[in-house]
Amino acid sequence: MDLQPPTLTFKNYYKPQDSLALGFDPAAKKIRTYNVSSYVDDPKNDVVTLAVTFGSLADGTSYPQQVLLDVKDKNIQVKVSNTGYQKK
Repeated sequence: MDLQPPTLTFKNYYKPQDSLALGFDPAAKKIRTYNVSSYVDDPKNDVVTLAVTFGSLADGTSYPQQVLLDVKDKNIQVKVSNTGYQKK
């Protein structure tokens, strides 16, 4: 069974029917996920979602490991993966 991190969700954060959710790792005392669900003009046909997953470097520094922006009705998806960080 895959346990989900505790999540704090804010409904109607900026617009009616949108939401902002922060997923926490209580043991590490860090934010692990940041998810936004909103829309441009119409909450049923202009849905925009943003999903950010945070990773940790060896020294404990958090960074956005993966970012996914999705606009389904327009067939637009932007995915950014951050990897390969090295100490110089």
